[in-house]
Amino acid sequence: MSFDPQNDQYAAPEDIDGEAEEFDSAPKQTNAAAITGLVCGICSVVFVCIPLLGFLTSVVAIVSSGIGLSEANKGKAPQRGLAVAGLTVGICALVLIILVLTVVDLLNDLVPPGPV
Repeated sequence: MSFDPQNDQYAAPEDIDGEAEEFDSAPKQTNAAAITGLVCGICSVVFVCIPLLGFLTSVVAIVSSGIGLSEANKGKAPQRGLAVAGLTVGICALVLIILVLTVVDLLNDLVPPGPV
């Protein structure tokens, strides 16, 4: 049994020219601001029951997602979708927190004060 390089199934893929392709092994660039925005946005939805913490994390999510979106639009960083998702989740969490605080305030006005 002899080795035939023409029929080697484990050989590197070849281009149209017959030359082996070179693969880029450099790590891909990430958009840290977009990832931070998405993580903080998800945390802010979890922290809706704790209004101060939820408010702070949603503001961080909106700001960092805005920075990540700006970097992605300028072409400095990839992952524009993560930035848009973080911005969306952060805004939705902020609206939800404001809604919860409004409902709690209205319910406090409806309940008569107890005996003093």
